[in-house]
Amino acid sequence: MTGMSVSRGEFTWGGSLPIHMCGFSRLLIIGYFLIGKKWMGELVTFTGIAGGLQSLLTPEFTHGINAVYVFDYYMNHASIIAVGLYIIYVHQQPLQKGAWLRNFGRIQLMAVIAVGVNLLTGGNYMYLMEPPIADNPLVITSETFPYMYVVFFELFAALNFLLIEVVLRRIRIRNSIGVRIV
Repeated sequence: MTGMSVSRGEFTWGGSLPIHMCGFSRLLIIGYFLIGKKWMGELVTFTGIAGGLQSLLTPEFTHGINAVYVFDYYMNHASIIAVGLYIIYVHQQPLQKGAWLRNFGRIQLMAVIAVGVNLLTGGNYMYLMEPPIADNPLVITSETFPYMYVVFFELFAALNFLLIEVVLRRIRIRNSIGVRIV
């Protein structure tokens, strides 16, 4: 898709890099499948399910509505949700207790990276510089504090991660010989 945006003259350093949460998730998926680090799979599970679901519910098409971009958007976001579940069920890596908090901490590092890229490129990766334009009830703004929506993003992310852990830890996984894992 980056190649397509370059060829169409739509590529920008501030808007076309995979530095949004879902872009980070796709990079983590590649890393997980190449080197198999458990923390990558765990982080993909949280960011994929939380971010992917939110993106599917309130889409924002940064390069406009083009059939290829729309297809790519929905396929990418659906696939990062599916990969998180795949890691738990097929790779039999259930979430460990407290995983939500560890991974919430990890996304803070991702946010610091995104802020740095935003400052260098003038971008708005992870919507840390200004709120997304999508019609999203979770985007809470304030005239007196312009970054209020980021505070609420953090709160909602923590709650989403906790909810994901509570739900997915209830799932019991059996290995190929029928022994329960967890």
